[in-house]
Amino acid sequence: MCANCATKNSTIYKISAISSDGNVKNEVGGVEKIFGFGQPDMITLFVVRHAEKLIEEGNSNPDLSPTGTARAVHLGELLRPIKLSKTLTTNTLRTIATADPARNMQGGIPIETYAPDRQPMVLNEILRTEKGHFLLVVGHSNTVPELLNYLSGTKNYTEIPAQKFDDLYIVTVKNIGNAKIFHYKY
Repeated sequence: MCANCATKNSTIYKISAISSDGNVKNEVGGVEKIFGFGQPDMITLFVVRHAEKLIEEGNSNPDLSPTGTARAVHLGELLRPIKLSKTLTTNTLRTIATADPARNMQGGIPIETYAPDRQPMVLNEILRTEKGHFLLVVGHSNTVPELLNYLSGTKNYTEIPAQKFDDLYIVTVKNIGNAKIFHYKY
């Protein structure tokens, strides 16, 4: 497992570009090749928590704030060189709105929504049907660590703090327990 492959001296770098062949360039000019990227027996997942949401008292399904919308557009720009096959999100305004710029920049690729309690079943299905593909997965502060722990077969990931929206995990996975996880900022 490669829980913090993108770290150098405990620093998780911000991505400045991702190439179509799996090279990730960071803000300080370093380049890292993502292990297993695009291999026919692997799936590559780009996993993020939804971007910043509007704070509205009593609204359990808020949309993105202007800052969140800008972050979602930035994510779409970063992923533009990658030929995503589809996006997976929970059925909330904020997760769908985080995925929409990337989807639209790639010609309206499919979006599939799922209930958080069905995440393991959804992951098993994509591992069965999406070998060799790239997918964007947008979740929540609790579902992202659950996904990472499930795929890696570990308990290394904990709930994301409420005010943290800039983590990007690039996960290359062959099967459950056989995943490499690269952690960046975006």
